[in-house]
Amino acid sequence: YLQLLDWTGRQIRRDDVGSIPEEFAPILERLECSADLWLDYIRSFRKLFRNEAGLAANCRAFRGQRRLNRARAISS
Repeated sequence: YLQLLDWTGRQIRRDDVGSIPEEFAPILERLECSADLWLDYIRSFRKLFRNEAGLAANCRAFRGQRRLNRARAISS
């Protein structure tokens, strides 16, 4: 994952661009994401995400847990 982050930084810095190394393919597959989509997400991160990022189901679960925590805090 750290190598993927390093590669991502190189893509964003215009003076150090390279193609995605083959060894990152399994990481992106686990993330269910293509290299192009990954870079789009990173470049637009603040526009696309507010408090969480990930698969839609994981984001819904995170928001549900956050609502539950707020409700508990209000009622106590």
